[in-house]
Amino acid sequence: MLKLMLWVVAFLQAATSVLRLTNKLRLEFVNLMDTQFSSTTFDLAKAKAVTDDGFKSKQIFDKIADALKADGPTYVNKIKGTYAFKIKGGPDGKEGYWIINAKDGSGSVEFNGKEKPDVTLVMQDGDLVDLMTGKLNSQKAFFQGKLKVQGNMGLAMKLQEFQKTIPKAKL
Repeated sequence: MLKLMLWVVAFLQAATSVLRLTNKLRLEFVNLMDTQFSSTTFDLAKAKAVTDDGFKSKQIFDKIADALKADGPTYVNKIKGTYAFKIKGGPDGKEGYWIINAKDGSGSVEFNGKEKPDVTLVMQDGDLVDLMTGKLNSQKAFFQGKLKVQGNMGLAMKLQEFQKTIPKAKL
């Protein structure tokens, strides 16, 4: 019985030491992260673009807006969803945010829109242009990490309805 009690005490002491070490490592990690990132000032508000000027992908969204103005109800009937595009790598490293509503009325395209999307696509500015003009295959972009999809994947597949409105690039 005494041996068992000594073994339990030894086990508890070892477990306590492991917990102390784990907590110490956790604190060191938090301090390291604080030190690492406190020296880098990053203002998210400044990183977001105020206007869509200078984005290469602006021409793509303008063409989609034109298509919706010309035949919005047809697109709305085919797509029935709302897209958000987070476009990174814009002018001066800014990030742009577009909403394409192909769910209500005749549809719309809005820069820095507030509507809740059904699917969000995250891409670099130039990659979106390449994707929509046919230079970049959507599956290839997805598997290479150039295209990130959050939300309704089925709706993301319907993006090709808008690709048809964009003239193909000369390869």
